Amino acid sequence: MKTEHHFRTVRRWRWRSEGIGLSGEPWVVAFAPHHLRMAIGDAEGNLVLGDLSANNPTFWRQTFRDLWISTVAFSPDAKLVAVGALEGFAYMMDFQGFQIYTIPTRLTSVTALSFSQDGSLLALAGGASFVEVWDMKSQVVRFTGTAGIPNPNSVAFSPNGSLLAAGGGEGSRENAEVGILDVASNRLVACLEMSDLCVDALGFDLAGRRLSCGCYKKVYVWDIERLQQTHEFPSAGWSRGVYFATDTQLINIDEEGELCLWDLESQRSRCLSLGGPVLGGQFDIDRHSFWVAYKSDAEGWVIDVKQFKLLAKDIRRT
Repeated sequence: MKTEHHFRTVRRWRWRSEGIGLSGEPWVVAFAPHHLRMAIGDAEGNLVLGDLSANNPTFWRQTFRDLWISTVAFSPDAKLVAVGALEGFAYMMDFQGFQIYTIPTRLTSVTALSFSQDGSLLALAGGASFVEVWDMKSQVVRFTGTAGIPNPNSVAFSPNGSLLAAGGGEGSRENAEVGILDVASNRLVACLEMSDLCVDALGFDLAGRRLSCGCYKKVYVWDIERLQQTHEFPSAGWSRGVYFATDTQLINIDEEGELCLWDLESQRSRCLSLGGPVLGGQFDIDRHSFWVAYKSDAEGWVIDVKQFKLLAKDIRRT
């Protein structure tokens, strides 16, 4: 497998310097690129919501005292933000009215969140081996049960919402696992095993036939219909996100700040060095550009996926 490296210096847009008030280390980020919105949380309970649509971005901060914000997720219409904490608390925030609702989860720790593509369901994962699926319309739990794996810390719905993947592992020995649940029957239908430490990131392809699993220094791709591993790619460190650009192109970003676009057919890659550790990223709605958040200074970058270069412009003006 041949790896091509591309390096480019760009002007970075720093949202911390805008005075949003993150007192702790940035820990998690979520984007809604089509709506020019973002959410970023830190280890001291600070959650910042940003509206980047105007020339002068607007930020709001909400502090959840004595909580470590471990995961955040936007609803597909970007009107709601789900927030999870390591201490076992979960909240829903209205981005427009900024009301806060408590999600009465029974998980002892909330380490992953994911909305279904139509926004009708919200999945929470955490604790020793549990997931919850909430119905957003009725605001009741549809399912609470085992994820079939230890320590789930990543979760993702298939595009049609029929399957829910939860990834985790012991983290101390090579038994990374992904549990596949059928949403309609609330039943565990498969368990995928990899010789790795833990599954930190999950992503379905656009058709829902492939699942990418980001682990420690490796990314695995599975055929979900045949339940077979089809690809294995290197990563510079822990994966911080895996995203299908097309059904045959996959982006991985890792903790070392390297972003690689892999072609599944040729098994070749193009890579960008981002210069430092990243929190996460997200495609815009047409998948032509990819947003990335940098960890130590809470900076934002936008990447042109087709030309595969960093765009030297403010993130709010893309």
